[in-house]
Amino acid sequence: MDPFSPFANSENLFKYLFLGGIFALLASIYLPIEKQNLLELHTIDLQKDTALLNVELKSIQFNLSVLELQKDSLSEEKFVERFEDIKKQKKLFDDTSIRIIFEAKKIETLDRQLSRIRCYALIGIILSFLMLIAGLIGWFVNFKPLNFKEQLKN
Repeated sequence: MDPFSPFANSENLFKYLFLGGIFALLASIYLPIEKQNLLELHTIDLQKDTALLNVELKSIQFNLSVLELQKDSLSEEKFVERFEDIKKQKKLFDDTSIRIIFEAKKIETLDRQLSRIRCYALIGIILSFLMLIAGLIGWFVNFKPLNFKEQLKN
């Protein structure tokens, strides 16, 4: 290689370019997987909350039907007391429903983020492969093996 070339004695530069490509490749693979795992955990939480909400809804419906059947046999005080309990349960149910709606929006947002991250990961993988190839080629072109016999003579 020409000693006056801009890349003369730049073997370390290409080593760092190669190592940077390796780290960029690892990050481009690891980060989307981590984000996908987060999305899956949130999805599981949302499904659990939805199942609990459905059980709670059935319980409220059952209590209302029981109250409807017992309204003639209950005193007015007992009826009002049970009705107030059911109103509290309904409020709790409504609060949970609102929370579920926002959790679903959070899942949609995470899903969109995951799509963008996959796109960025693909770009990162392509760039890291380019870094790997450029670093490897430059390293081999600029590599000067040590000639120990020659060094011992000097």
